[in-house]
Amino acid sequence: MSLFGTKVTEVKRGPRGVWPYFFISIVCVFAYLFSAHALWPWNYPARDELVESGGDIRRVSIRDDMSGTGAGSALPTHVSTYITFKGLDGEFEYPWSHPKYLRVRDHVGVYAEILVEKSSLDGTGPYKIWALTEINSHKPEEDQTIITYEEISSQLDQQQKTLATMLRWLGGGALVFSLWGWYTIRWNRRNYPPLL
Repeated sequence: MSLFGTKVTEVKRGPRGVWPYFFISIVCVFAYLFSAHALWPWNYPARDELVESGGDIRRVSIRDDMSGTGAGSALPTHVSTYITFKGLDGEFEYPWSHPKYLRVRDHVGVYAEILVEKSSLDGTGPYKIWALTEINSHKPEEDQTIITYEEISSQLDQQQKTLATMLRWLGGGALVFSLWGWYTIRWNRRNYPPLL
């Protein structure tokens, strides 16, 4: 009996939930895989493997990488700018993961000199752009877009370091939450044995 004559009722607790721990572990794994797919520079040629190309720009188009159409062209990621040049066959791609993507997408026009991987020109394209210099007499020189190979390679190196850090944190988180989930399963079995 308590002070006011009421009975103290003891709430019986049941087994602890385990699904949140495994759910968070799976989210960590998927977050890393998605980031690796989005950011990893799988094709990263050396400077001496590149050749100059470019010329008068015929058309600039924007397409999302998932559907290959302009449906997702306003997305901030997974979108590429495709440039075609007069007198050159094929499209040249400037992906969103490269530096100054928005400047290329929104401001490049008239004429551009680019660097592309020589071995990729044997294929059907699109050919990835590894450096770009805009030459436009309608703009002051300081407003023209210039992106060097060194800028692109530096950003891709930074992305690799970011992915390595993410792998440590997300992988560690997935491991800790998985172990916590397995510990909770064992704790439940020890404290709440199954009824037969």
